[in-house]
Amino acid sequence: FDDDPTALGFGLGGLSEKGSEPYQTPLTTPSNLVSSDVTFGEITITWDSVDYATSYLVRVYNVDLGITEFFANVGNVLTYTITDLNPITEYEIQVKAIG
Repeated sequence: FDDDPTALGFGLGGLSEKGSEPYQTPLTTPSNLVSSDVTFGEITITWDSVDYATSYLVRVYNVDLGITEFFANVGNVLTYTITDLNPITEYEIQVKAIG
């Protein structure tokens, strides 16, 4: 993810032209990242499915401290609830498709 808020996707897909070596196929970035159900210390995010994605990574970056507070493979889901957030802190949330 680095510091790129667009969070590009990546993954393994298919075989090379010679038919023997796997190659890396870029996956598109999940679109329509939306937050909902914002409560004290908690937020639910949803995003659109990405073709060929087998799971998604979610990263929660604490802008105030300059650190990643949460990073996990959340599986093949299109919604996830992030908990234990500080309500007076600015966060950047990114989702990356993997396959």
